[in-house]
Amino acid sequence: MEIRYEIKGDILKTNDFEVCFPHCIDTVILFDDIFIVLLSPTDENGKIITNLKNNIYGVNADGKILWQIGSLSSPDTVFDSNNVGDTSFEPELFTGIHLWPDGVKATSFFALRYTLDHKTGKILKKDSVRW
Repeated sequence: MEIRYEIKGDILKTNDFEVCFPHCIDTVILFDDIFIVLLSPTDENGKIITNLKNNIYGVNADGKILWQIGSLSSPDTVFDSNNVGDTSFEPELFTGIHLWPDGVKATSFFALRYTLDHKTGKILKKDSVRW
């Protein structure tokens, strides 16, 4: 059965639940019965929200928030050692999420792309995005 949803500002709504987030929702990807939610990195005037960090959430089909993407320097972060540079930076502001053949990817404000475990929010891999 297809799950239908709608976004109204900071609310993700289905027939079964409503979840309210601290900022407006930018993008939602439904993958494997989990809603991957990106909160908008900008305010209503298009300015970057500088105090918004780790702005990606995972929500299950019952409306329970399963995870918020954690600090990239946390001990729970799982990286492929071939793709890692310095991980001692602060939590990130994410600007995009996309579904790729190999999973969900999130792009940061600083043009880094992270592959996520959509069930846990853990970061599995980091790549640099070239302009």
